[in-house]
Amino acid sequence: MRRSLADRLDRLQNSLCTPSVKTEAKKEVPWADGQSAGTSVEPPPPDAPCAHPWQHVLRQMGFAPVDPVSESVWKRSVSYDVFCNHGQYTFHHLAEADVSGLQHLLGHPVSPCDLRFFDTETMGLGSGAGNIVFLYTVGQVLDDEVRFEQYFLADPAGELLFLQHLEGCFGEAAIWVTFNGKSFDLPMIKSRRTMHRLSPFPSRPHLDLLHPLRRIFKSTLPSVSLGFLEEKVLRLERVDDVSGREAPLRYLTFMTDKDVQAVTPVLQHNLMDVASLVVLCAYLADFTSSRAALQTAKESLALARWYEAWKNVEAAAECYRMARTLDDLDGYALWMESLFHKRQGRWLQSVELWKELSRLQQESVAPLLELAKWAEHVERDLPLALF
Repeated sequence: MRRSLADRLDRLQNSLCTPSVKTEAKKEVPWADGQSAGTSVEPPPPDAPCAHPWQHVLRQMGFAPVDPVSESVWKRSVSYDVFCNHGQYTFHHLAEADVSGLQHLLGHPVSPCDLRFFDTETMGLGSGAGNIVFLYTVGQVLDDEVRFEQYFLADPAGELLFLQHLEGCFGEAAIWVTFNGKSFDLPMIKSRRTMHRLSPFPSRPHLDLLHPLRRIFKSTLPSVSLGFLEEKVLRLERVDDVSGREAPLRYLTFMTDKDVQAVTPVLQHNLMDVASLVVLCAYLADFTSSRAALQTAKESLALARWYEAWKNVEAAAECYRMARTLDDLDGYALWMESLFHKRQGRWLQSVELWKELSRLQQESVAPLLELAKWAEHVERDLPLALF
């Protein structure tokens, strides 16, 4: 439901430095840049019984048991105003982005409100029976806020209930958005659901951000890990964050000693991961719709390849022309442009590029071979081909 203008202005004023708080009892949690961020969770009733100290800590963080009897699965809902910053972007950036490029990537209509950003924490990287998912977060962008639903498995005996609640986080039109989720997160969920004899998830579109972002940055960044992309693309620096590699050991410590302080940094780490997916998706939307400034020739080449695959030839040609103006232009960029013009039957442009390449790279025979084939098969000039 939309809030009144006065309420939204009040929320925005409070969130200029820190994300806003939706509930009366403000809970402050550390945000990426060392500032604080208010969680918009519903606090438990004052008289809510806590049989164990760790349950009290979870309630203080805004969690509540999904099943009051077993208390094996805990959930919290966290919201931030869409105008809160996450790195150099606000969450609202996605709501106003041109998603036409994302539609081409998915081959499916895209609306920002249908995107569900998803990430898990598990007991390891394998797929054996002992590897379980103990935490997942689902985020979505609404009219005036971005909301995250976080589920924590406090007791593996409640895994069935834990997995069943994931179904309710996705509507019929929902689109998965993950980072390496096609290779890891979703196969893990599928495996655990199969073990519990749950029905498979309905087939739905899935945008795995790792693959398009790898195409863009694999030649310019030493790593395309989520943390590295946060630093280099989003200009985001996490403060007092834990590595995802620590998650299994920290969860095991919680299970063994019921030391909830061991796992609370993992809860925040996972929330941060999903928040980063929102703004990385906004960046990708800008990039694939030519709204992002191209910084390198390699980025221009990546975008040109997409445009050509989407049959937008003129946009692809413009990307190749843009690559010529950037500082890191090299022979590979010219070579790829020459092959693009060849595929389009633009022989004049191809020949000029092959001649330029033959001068720049005298040790390379590839441009000379292309010139010979052009002379023989297009111009029908055998002496020129032999020359």
